[in-house]
Order: sequence, then structure tokens, then C-alpha cells
Amino acid sequence: MAVVAAMVVTSVAGEGGKTWYSVVQTRTDGFAVESGKAADAVAVGYLLPYLNSTGWDQLEIVTTKGYPDDVQMYAAGLLEAYLSHESMYYSFRNQYGDGLSSKVNAFLEANLEATLELAGQNANSSVWWNHVHLVLRQFMGLYEGYQHFAPEAHQLGLLEVWALSANGDIETIQSVVGEEKLDFGNHCSALIKVMPDNAELFMGHTTWSTFNSMLRSYKSYSFPLAAASTAAVRVSFSSYPGALNSIDDIYFMSSRLATTETTNGNLNAELWKYITPTKGVLSWIRTIVANRMASSGPEWVKAFTTHTSSTYLNQWLVVDYNLFTPGQPLKPNTLWMAEENPKAFFTRDLTPVLAAGTYWPSYNVPANSVNYVESGFPAAVAEWGPYLFSRNNASRAHIFARNESRIATLDDFGALLRYNDWKNDPASIGPDGVPNAGLSISSRFDLVTRPYPHNKWLIHNAFGGIDSKMTSYQLMKDGSAVGYAQSGPTHDQQPPFTWADWPSVAHTGMPEVFDFDWIKMDFYSS
Repeated sequence: MAVVAAMVVTSVAGEGGKTWYSVVQTRTDGFAVESGKAADAVAVGYLLPYLNSTGWDQLEIVTTKGYPDDVQMYAAGLLEAYLSHESMYYSFRNQYGDGLSSKVNAFLEANLEATLELAGQNANSSVWWNHVHLVLRQFMGLYEGYQHFAPEAHQLGLLEVWALSANGDIETIQSVVGEEKLDFGNHCSALIKVMPDNAELFMGHTTWSTFNSMLRSYKSYSFPLAAASTAAVRVSFSSYPGALNSIDDIYFMSSRLATTETTNGNLNAELWKYITPTKGVLSWIRTIVANRMASSGPEWVKAFTTHTSSTYLNQWLVVDYNLFTPGQPLKPNTLWMAEENPKAFFTRDLTPVLAAGTYWPSYNVPANSVNYVESGFPAAVAEWGPYLFSRNNASRAHIFARNESRIATLDDFGALLRYNDWKNDPASIGPDGVPNAGLSISSRFDLVTRPYPHNKWLIHNAFGGIDSKMTSYQLMKDGSAVGYAQSGPTHDQQPPFTWADWPSVAHTGMPEVFDFDWIKMDFYSS
């Protein structure tokens, strides 16, 4: 499949100010990009450049039923590269500078080669591997499209474009190959909340990351594939330029499943030996496959835990809105969990816990007691204190337990996801009785006021909560995969983040000040 020169005519804004583009097949078995919605388009899409007004660019790509699945997926990737190639380059440079190390690249290359080989061997006989193959086709469309559309000065290699989706996996790989990581890693807060009388079911997530990653894109993909076990046609999710997954992670599917995670990571160096480059398929691919194939929590867990690479070690939560009926008792399998360390998965139907306690919080600490010990958390508590590593006494554990009963509306739920009142909240008190701006639901380590020479986890850093996203039964019940999102560090109780305070941190293409509101993400087509 070849990419030919883009045939771009005068752009015409369509409905809602959207400027649509189409990928069409050419007579030479290649592809071209045209403006407008072509009658014979394999894929259509647009990019709303709202980054400076809402904190998000908004991307939608829709493929056309009837074309071979391989062709649909390649065209989807190609169109995303056409629409996003400039921000893809800036996103990579902001986060990775001059590039990844030779050790990380060698790991990624070996893993990619093994994944391509296994997908090629098994796609015709295995439904799961066929879905892996289709993700790889989308990626190849993205990569080859990027090579074609990006100017020479902005060219990125195969593994560099791959890294835009594999960001979370790379965090683990850096530890496996013995590299000193330059940031805190991807840590997050998540909450599932059932309202009194089971009137509503909210789920939401706040990403914690380095602020050099705040070049954001909110995406909607609609791929009507013929492949067996395609349960979700549409998925919407918070993301980044050139990432085919969320990375945060949170996804809302037309199957009426919603998935999210927070990163447990691994604090036990003895476990890294269980991870090798050819062990399995990277997390970012398995996440997409599980989201597309699953129509229930158990199905999602089964798909995700297949051929694990043991990279990006998270606590995943799967909410099945098909099973929720307002005013009725929670049905089994409404909320499932799957968390992982380099040795094993730990899975569980959390619905009884949710029904009894009315909420489930997730804050980068394993819920399973065996996983908690094996992953080295007791030793971390002994060395660094309970603030980030204790299941029962972490700062966020106390805040969630204290504040979840105060939620009466979706707005209240969102406010808790953005909560950080570190100067006044006793739960945010760190070592030596001093409040720490990082010890809250949406951390602001950029506001930390004192040095921590003996605790690397609590230091002043351009790191913290960089967004929040949420949905509810009312938003998910018709399969439209709608949610709300707010970009940037919290500014509810704290001042808005401005790059004027951190000019030396890479932030090309980002807004100067992050003072954005919640946005309802229903921009995509019906």
C-alpha cells in the first residue's frame, strides 16, 4: 500500500465548522488525501484546533464499512498522520528530546519484530491476533503517512513514532534495562462512585504526568470492522498527538464499557528479570484490542491479559454500563479489576465491594495483598513513608474516603477529581508535618515549597495532575461514548499553571497558561 501526494483542494468547512478530509484509494493501489467527504472515501476525519481555547485539539476519524478491515485501519492511521503530523513531532521532542536510548530502542525493536511475526503467523487463525494485526495496520498507516506528510526537518523514525503510543510501556522498559528515569512516571488518580439508591454510576480519572506531555488531543475513532468479536465500533478517549491509545488511560466505548487505570508500577527490582523483549505484546496494543473485542468486564480482562508483555504495570478498572439500571441493585460484573506485576495478573469482580462501600478509589497502590507485597510497597512505606505507597494510609486514600460521600452531582464528582487544597488539608501533610502540594487527588508538585533531600518522590518538579475526564450512566446509556474532560493542572483551589514559571521545560506548541474549563466531549458524529 502506497501513499501518493495529497490532493488537497480548497478547504470547505462542514457541519459545526469542521473541515473534513478523506482518504481515497488510487488506481495504483495507493492512497490519497482529498478535502471534503468523498463519496468513495475509505476514511474521513477532521481536526478541530482548539488547543489554545479548550486545552484540547479534537480529532475524529471514521472509516467506511465494506472496505477490507486492513484497508480501513491503514487509511485511519494515514489520515491521522495527515491531520496531526506537526503536533506529533512537537509531542515527541517535548517528551523525548533527542530520542530514546539505544537500550530502549533495542528492546522496542525486538518486541516489535516478534509481535509482527506472531501477528502474521496467527491473524488468519486467531480472532485475538487478527485484532492485534489490525492495530499494527493502523500504526503502519500512521507511520508511513507521517513519513510522507512531515517535512524533512521533522522526520521521525519508526521507533520514534511507535514511542508516541508506547509511552507507558517505555516507562517500564527503562527500568528493565537499568536506566535512571528522568521523571516520576505516569501516576494517576481514578474513582468509581455509585450514588445513593443506585441512582447513578460515575467513573473518572486524573492523569499525573510530567508537564512536558501537555500537548493534548481528544479523539474519537469509529471503525465498523467486519472482524469477528468487534464489540465496540466507536471509542472516544483523551490522548496525545500520534498516540493510537490514551496512555492516561481512559476510554468510553459504544459497547457501553468504560475503562481506566492508574499505574502501580513495580518497586521490587528482583521482579524485572521476568520481563524480556519477546515476552508478549505491549500493553498499548492489548488495551486497544480488549476495548474493541470485549462486551463485558470478564471478556475485557481475558483479552487484555492474553500474551502480556508485563510492561506498563497498572490497575485496570472496567465499568459495564449495560449491567447498570438506576434504582436497582448492582449486578455481578458491573466493575472488574485487573492489576499486574512482572510475574502475574490479579483479577477480581469488584462489584460486591462497590455495592457495599459505594466507591472504589485507585491511586497507584495495588489492591491485591499479594501484589502489594510482591511489588515492594511495604518496603517503600518503610523507606519513604505512607504518603504515596500505603494502601490504607496514603494521602489520597484518606481524601477519597473523607470526600466521596459529599458527591451529589456529576459536577461534585469532577470537583473531587480536580481537588487539591494542600495548604489547608491535613491529609496533604507530608514529612516533618509540612504540607506538600503533591499529596492530593490532582497533584501539583510544581507548587512544592521545600526541598526533600531524602525523599525523591515529593520534590519540586514540573509534574502533577495534567487533566481530568469523567462519564456517567446518563452519558453512556445510548452507546454514544460521551464524557467530559478538563485539560491542564488543577486550578480550582490553586493558581493556574503558567509556563512563565518553568521556561526551561520543553513545551513547544502548548498554551502558555492552563486555565481551561470542563468540556463536554460530544463533538463527534452520530
